[in-house]
Amino acid sequence: GQAKLTMSPTSLRLTSGGSGEPPAPGKAVLKNTGTTNISVTALRVKAGRFTVAQACGSLPLSLAPGQTCELEVALAAGVPAGDVEDVLVVTTDADGIAPTLKIETDAPEMPAANAPVSQIPGSGGCSLVNPQAGLFDPMLWLLCGLAGAVLWSRRARPPSAAAQEMLFMNHKETNQ
Repeated sequence: GQAKLTMSPTSLRLTSGGSGEPPAPGKAVLKNTGTTNISVTALRVKAGRFTVAQACGSLPLSLAPGQTCELEVALAAGVPAGDVEDVLVVTTDADGIAPTLKIETDAPEMPAANAPVSQIPGSGGCSLVNPQAGLFDPMLWLLCGLAGAVLWSRRARPPSAAAQEMLFMNHKETNQ
């Protein structure tokens, strides 16, 4: 018999449900269009930007001729906002049979302004800074400036007479 597995559609675009909402999951169907059983051994999204769940059991999947398996594709958690593209690769036990699914979406800006604080990345502990500010964070520059001023002021003035006396006494004691 001949092994053949098709993916329908071969390209999938997930559309967003609105501002700040993640895109709705999409569906694709694997179908054994050959004349012999075929085993699906892996479903891998190359860059990991999407997740895949199969509704027809756990891997490895054995598909008889004519049998289908529905796949649900969703945007993975933590994917940065903007245009997102990735490819789902299906691995089988048949040589040269590896259908693919191109997946794309516009990932929303997350978290939304009304999201609970516990869902904002970097909100653990006591943070006074915006994690997206990077080197342009004013608090970072203020603290660096204060540290520099303290160091400069300690270097600029000579030690007091009492401090000089203590240094001299310590030096005498260690050299006796």
